[in-house]
Amino acid sequence: MYVINVNGEEIDHVDTLAKAKRARNTIIYGGIGTEDNITIEKRKRDLVATAFEVNGVMMLQCEWFAKCTNGTLQVVDHPILGQVPACKRCIGKSGGQVGRVHDIQINVS
Repeated sequence: MYVINVNGEEIDHVDTLAKAKRARNTIIYGGIGTEDNITIEKRKRDLVATAFEVNGVMMLQCEWFAKCTNGTLQVVDHPILGQVPACKRCIGKSGGQVGRVHDIQINVS
């Protein structure tokens, strides 16, 4: 995710750098800001997922394929969505279309 700031105030967020640059140019041409006071900041998208307990272990629900309800302790890098929970079955079914796989740990407080 890319955040567009004018004078340090967040005014918009988009999913690609190209869209962020177009937004910056629109702001400049609209007279709202100048190149000196507009910044584009790359941020990691917060992971939002459904969690549930299996035999005393908290797991995330796989979200790689819409109908999958398997639990997982792994997330994969998606080019647009950021990190997405994915079970081993869906990672295998994807035919190598997933990004890097990360193991996660869920802490409940």
